[in-house]
Parts: sequence; structure tokens; C-alpha cells
Amino acid sequence: MRKDVIYTIITLATLICSSCDKVDPGEGVPVATQVGDLPINHFQVIGSHNSYHLLPNQQIFDSLLTIAQVFPDSPLELDYWHESFTDQLETYGVRQFELDVYNDPDGGHYYNRMGLELILGEDPASGEESLLEPGMKLIHILDVDYNSSQLTFVGALEEIKAWSEVNPNHFPIMILIETKSESINDFISGLGFTEAVPWDNQSWDALDAEIRSVFEDDHLLLPEDVRGTSETLNDAILIRGWPSLSQSRGKVMFCYNNGGADADAYMNGHPNLDGRVMFAIAEPGEDESAFLMFNTPEDVPMDLVEQGYLIRTRCDVGTWQARNGDYSQKETAFNSGAHYMSTDYYRPDPRHLTEEDWTDYAVSFSGKGVRLHSILVDEVVEGEIE
Repeated sequence: MRKDVIYTIITLATLICSSCDKVDPGEGVPVATQVGDLPINHFQVIGSHNSYHLLPNQQIFDSLLTIAQVFPDSPLELDYWHESFTDQLETYGVRQFELDVYNDPDGGHYYNRMGLELILGEDPASGEESLLEPGMKLIHILDVDYNSSQLTFVGALEEIKAWSEVNPNHFPIMILIETKSESINDFISGLGFTEAVPWDNQSWDALDAEIRSVFEDDHLLLPEDVRGTSETLNDAILIRGWPSLSQSRGKVMFCYNNGGADADAYMNGHPNLDGRVMFAIAEPGEDESAFLMFNTPEDVPMDLVEQGYLIRTRCDVGTWQARNGDYSQKETAFNSGAHYMSTDYYRPDPRHLTEEDWTDYAVSFSGKGVRLHSILVDEVVEGEIE
């Protein structure tokens, strides 16, 4: 829809609803006279990719480089790290995180890092007591790329919640979850690397329960909140739209990265995602569809942006942009109409100051983490985004 048409509609809505300062999600379309009146899909957000990730064990990393041909991607793609969740939020304005979650219902399954033994001949015991506790763990690749700023899923959520409570007026934070079941055995079998614990219906219930053990429902933006009185979640998105920024400040929303069978299993028995914590990926037009992912920004369909779906894409992949200083994918992402711009470089890799292999490549909106949507919104509304 053209911008002039949008603002004609807004003007008419203002006249019709001049007595209303705020509009609840179930009562009509927000009037966009202030930043806070805009629906949350009228903003673009800088997010971090694998937000917990730290540099891998250097000796294991060097060994992986010598057998790089075994893996589908270069081990060089593991050579990055993130600041703490608190620093990402406070210093860099990051408002979207991505967490890789492994299932560990009994605890201790990932206590040993078998790469230490099988590659380096060392004791595999991690010494990390939190890995012995039952519950989801944050790991990128079992046994070889396991260093994380938070080892447990709950630990990461507690850190994010602590910042959120101190900053209750913040732009809503999206947390993107990928449930993982891969291991090194998928590439090199029979050597004794750790097998992942599979996911099942109880596991997805446990994942939701862990989120709710940290965040109470009034701290969450839930699918059923967005659906409101609409017949389906998709109807709510297409007809009424997302809640406004004012209605969403201080909240956290969760989206499920996995599509296909995993998404279907998560949604099974929960029509419209009622009772679930996460927005899951469904085909546009299906009852549960509200959030979509396109890793390649060229693939983002503008018509779906205009219809109101929340869309995430990537500005960079595999450390290559930070090495060669190529901003083309970042520019494509910014102009794609997507809402969430995932990057490993909300700040330049610090090694660019001392090593020729790195550049000062970085991704932000003029030093900020959130801006008005470059396609959906003219720069005419007032107020701070934060």
C-alpha cells in the first residue's frame, strides 16, 4: 500500500476516534500520531546471530582447519564472538537475539566436551556444574564449538530479564529459538562424539515451561495476545495488525526458528498457537502464520511485508563480510522491507585494529539498534523509540 494512502487512512481514523488516546489490540487500528502509536511491524531492528557464541577452543579450531574439507562450511565461520547479552542490549541497542537450544531433560548429557579427548587427547570433563543440571543448554556445535556466554537457556533468559526489568520502557525484545539435534557424528561417524538428545512433544512443552519459569505472561507478547478476538492469528495480522509500540514496551516475544516438521510438532494441538509461548513459522495465509524468516534478503517478498507479517533476514554470513568489508548484503537487507536484521557485527570485530585479515565492517542504523521502517513509515511521527 502506498504511503500517502496509509496516512489518509490514519487521518480518517484520527477523526473517527479522536477521543481515544490508546487502542487495545482487539479494538481497532492504532492512530499513528506518535512513535508509540505505530504497530511494532513499523520498525526495523538490529539483532545478533547466535547471540551467546564465544570463540571456540583455539587448539580444536586449529585442528578443524586442517580437516576443513570434511565439513559443509568452513571452520573459519566459527571465528567470531559476542558481547554479553547485557552489553548487547545496553551498549549496542540490540533488540533481537538468537539462541541455539539442545535438549537435556536429565542434565549432564553435554558435560563432557568430547573434542577435548578425541582431538586433543585431554580430559573431556568441562568442569561446568551448570551443565549437570536438568534443562536446555546453549551450544553451537557439540564437542567442538561449545563456548557460550551463558551455558543454560534459563541463564540466558534470566540475564535478559534482569536488563528488561531495569529498563521497562524498552522496545520489545525478540528472542529467536532454534532447537538443535545435530552432532559431529553427522559428518564423521563412529568416533565417539556426543549424540544429541532428540526432541519430542514433551521437549517442546518443557521449552515453553522454561521460558515461563523466567518470564511471567504479562512480561511476554504471546500469540494469543496478538490474536485477541480474531478468529485466527493470521486474521489478526492481516486485518487488525500488530500491537502498538506503546502496548508492547518492556515485553519479550519468542519466535521459533525451525520450520517444517519441527514447527508442525510445536503447533500440534495448539490451533492458532493458543497456549504456546513462541510464534512459529507457518505458510502465509495459514491460521498460525504471523512470523517468517528469509536468510537471504533478496528473497524477502515485499507483498508479505505490506500485508503485515514480521520478517527476519541476515545482513552477513560466516565472518566473510567482516573479513572483506563487503556491505552489499547489509544494504540489501536494510532495503528489503524485513524487520529484523541479524548480524554478528553490531560492532566491528576488535581484531581489525591489529590484524590485516579483518575490516571495520559493522551493522547499525546510524549507531542505533531500532529505526522507523524504511518502507512502511514516513519520517513524520514524533517520539523516542529506545
